[in-house]
Amino acid sequence: MTKLLFGGLEGLWVMGFQENCIKEGKSKKIKLLPWQILKTNQIINNETDNIKKNINNRNNNNNTEFLLNKLCKIHKRLIIIYQNENKIIFNKQELLYCNILAKNQLILVEFLKNDNEFVIYICQKLIIQWLLLISNKKINLNQLNVIELQKNLLTKLYDIYSTFITNNLLSTLNISNTSNTSNTSNTIVIITCTLEAIQEIFHQILKEFRQRIYDSSLNDDDDGDDDDNNKEDFKQHAGIQLLILLNKRFLIEEMIPNNNNYYNYNRIYISSLSVLIDIKKLEKLFIVNKEHEEYEENGENKENIGIMNRIIDVIENISGKIDSGLLRIINLLNHKYQPINRKVLNILHLIVESRKNFELIIKCLSGILNYTQQIILSNSCPDSKDHLLLDFNNYTEFIQINYRNSLDDIDNNNNDDNEQELSLEIIKKLINIYLSAFISLADIIIMIKNKKNKKNKKNNNERLLDNNISIEYIERILSGIMNLCKEFLPSPNFLEYIFNLYSNSDDDLVNFMNYVIKLTLKSKKLKELLIIYNNSDNESQLIKNISNQLEFFTKYCTPNIIFLRFLKSINFDHSILLDFFISNETIFLEFFLTYSKYLENNIKEFNLQCKQFDDKNNISDINSNWNGVTELFVNLRQSIQNLINNDLFPYNAIPLLNRIKIIEKILIY
Repeated sequence: MTKLLFGGLEGLWVMGFQENCIKEGKSKKIKLLPWQILKTNQIINNETDNIKKNINNRNNNNNTEFLLNKLCKIHKRLIIIYQNENKIIFNKQELLYCNILAKNQLILVEFLKNDNEFVIYICQKLIIQWLLLISNKKINLNQLNVIELQKNLLTKLYDIYSTFITNNLLSTLNISNTSNTSNTSNTIVIITCTLEAIQEIFHQILKEFRQRIYDSSLNDDDDGDDDDNNKEDFKQHAGIQLLILLNKRFLIEEMIPNNNNYYNYNRIYISSLSVLIDIKKLEKLFIVNKEHEEYEENGENKENIGIMNRIIDVIENISGKIDSGLLRIINLLNHKYQPINRKVLNILHLIVESRKNFELIIKCLSGILNYTQQIILSNSCPDSKDHLLLDFNNYTEFIQINYRNSLDDIDNNNNDDNEQELSLEIIKKLINIYLSAFISLADIIIMIKNKKNKKNKKNNNERLLDNNISIEYIERILSGIMNLCKEFLPSPNFLEYIFNLYSNSDDDLVNFMNYVIKLTLKSKKLKELLIIYNNSDNESQLIKNISNQLEFFTKYCTPNIIFLRFLKSINFDHSILLDFFISNETIFLEFFLTYSKYLENNIKEFNLQCKQFDDKNNISDINSNWNGVTELFVNLRQSIQNLINNDLFPYNAIPLLNRIKIIEKILIY
């Protein structure tokens, strides 16, 4: 029966053999194969109903080998077609191949329910490749609409996922222990593989769609027909149909199902959270960066503008559903599986960066505060501060910190279940979320207050807070964060701990430095607002509280101290700075331009902190940090000037060069 089911696609594999024969001059012997393939395909279409009734009859090992063989060959063939540089498929063999696959794509989906993990995996890879192919290539599919094909295939996939989540999987997990435990366990594994495969298909489609959008935005300034073709191809991408489907059927309860048996859900949670991250990244790409406004300003075609705006509306709607299930997502931080925790923190970071809602950010802060306290107050970690502030040069990716996941676990006698490996990446992510959250809170406050300042207060009813969250709750969260800051920041070695923590990643270190300069500037603006709006109402008190938090942090972590410590870490080597400017792997250029303006206005503070560095390390006046920074800027300016003169700098570096000249002049004179 399995062989019958696959008969409609058998010809796809045979066609690979046909091409080899043609190359060897044997085409006359097989010239009827296309007709035979179509006939086989017709037979399969007539037998579809009967086949589906017997689809579960596939336990024979020979059938499994047969399926794996054919699926692998079809997948390989699709890769070859996809990698062809031509955007339009003209080759008759390839067209026939794609047409047969298009007519039988829903049969392929049934193999995601196979009882062999390898079959499920290969079928997953095949479906991803097929969707990418019909998303990025123009194919004449014999009266078959590409968008309808995508819609039908994705709908079928979501139907299987939804059915398994709401029925099969949950009922299987609730089966009581019986003598047939091994079969039950195998069933759970297979169902989990199916659900994971479907979510992985969604993840890869959204990921490729996001990359296409990003590449298109980079080419907006280019002239020529290529950019127009990219926008045209973009309309038929499967990512659009997937977003429309999710907009209609997305339920956070299905994406993050509740169950006490975390172990069985680990893989499902990871794949589901990956899809949520994809949606949040799309939101950031479209909304936070406001790229759709550039289309309007550049006078793009109205049809393209309409498509982009509809996509934005869909993404906003799906993202709102994710936000509404924020508590369910945060609860996964109590999970014992660190890969899940990392993905949850990624989602919280993206929510915080979106700057959409003051209360949403507070909820994210509440979640990570509880998670942080859960680590610090660990019973099995007598002095968490000593564990967290380690010399990270002695570690690579992980440090072992054992802690309990919840109060319920304290009574659990099985201590092995409570041991966890706390990743350094999680520590960095927690720090980044805290910093990003306060930047976002400050931005929202500044934006609302500026609007009220420009408009008549009576006509502007926009408020910082709604009635859904109390001031007391926010004050409690902020107070908890302040206590954390007071525990760690005053440490004389805190700066060294931070640089050791970020030493394994230039990108993370530069992001941290950028957060510090942004927090410092936001703190200054909040102080100015407090002078203007010095009231005793709740909002003014809240702004004052947040301002105090920023001021406390920037007292111990100023941009000048961070920059000096960074220069010390690279031994004041201007060539390394030059590499940072040329590379696009970090946002160092953004940081430097912002910091240079800050340095220009705070040169006395910089001078004072240079002397503090000298005194701390017993450095003479000749070898002082001030002289080292001055020499670095002189050499940097000369190197960039030489590259510009020889037309070797990869972008227009004149603004950068002008900033360096200003700082150099201040340092020398």
